[in-house]
Amino acid sequence: MTASKSAYAALACVCFFWGTTYLGIRISVEVLPPFYFVAIRYTVSGAILLAAAALSGATLPRGRELLQTAACGIIAIGVGNGLLASAETWVPSGLTALIYTTCPFWMTGLGRPPSGG
Repeated sequence: MTASKSAYAALACVCFFWGTTYLGIRISVEVLPPFYFVAIRYTVSGAILLAAAALSGATLPRGRELLQTAACGIIAIGVGNGLLASAETWVPSGLTALIYTTCPFWMTGLGRPPSGG
């Protein structure tokens, strides 16, 4: 496979898996409360990643670094994805995916200083 075909295949995978994530969230919040669903989802995935890290011999953060990492995780994943899951109870998943995935472009554009004339 050439480099350009590999890039297109990678883009197709990202689009498929990222898009189905929002559909999966939409289906899940019809059955479970949003923050409960997010807690279960990330507890399971965190346990899997922790086990993989332990098996590979990685060292875990300690002390202050552990507290800072935990705080960032709670804010970014707990609050961010919790509110995303809550929004998906009344916003279509396609629109949610579109808004959420374009955020980096908006932040980049808003962060640029205005061009002088």
